[in-house]
Amino acid sequence: MKKRMFGIVSVIIIFLMASVYCFTQAPGGPGGRPGGAAGGRQSGGPPAEMMMIMQTLPIDSSWGYVSFELGVSDEALVKARKAYKEAYDQRKDKIMSKMEAASGDAAALRNLKAEADKIRATLDAKLKTILTPEQMTKLTNWLKESSSRMRRAPGGPSGAPRSGQQK
Repeated sequence: MKKRMFGIVSVIIIFLMASVYCFTQAPGGPGGRPGGAAGGRQSGGPPAEMMMIMQTLPIDSSWGYVSFELGVSDEALVKARKAYKEAYDQRKDKIMSKMEAASGDAAALRNLKAEADKIRATLDAKLKTILTPEQMTKLTNWLKESSSRMRRAPGGPSGAPRSGQQK
């Protein structure tokens, strides 16, 4: 009798624990993703504002493409590294350090985007003096394709639905 009572109590406790677990989980957003469109973050990812800046100024992935895909000479690669390092430091100082404070402030985010555009233009100008015209064309095309892939991705860079948005 004690074994049977112990079994019944155990089943009830397991059922209650499972119920509490299921009912205390946050509801998912659109598409079952936590946070949804209003969450401001992708599932476990960086804030949407940061993703926007990274799409505008993809220093990390662009450097990888230049280093490994373009066949840049060693001498040119050293010069390109210096240009990328300057852009990386500017992004860190002028954008990333202000990102949290600008979150939710549309004007501040526009200013950060404009700053990212300036850094991108400066980097491009330096790269034009380092890379061959063919390499620069390949890099430009790769950046356009990369940006296009990011926009076409489900949910885009912010995780929010893309319908109704204008370029």
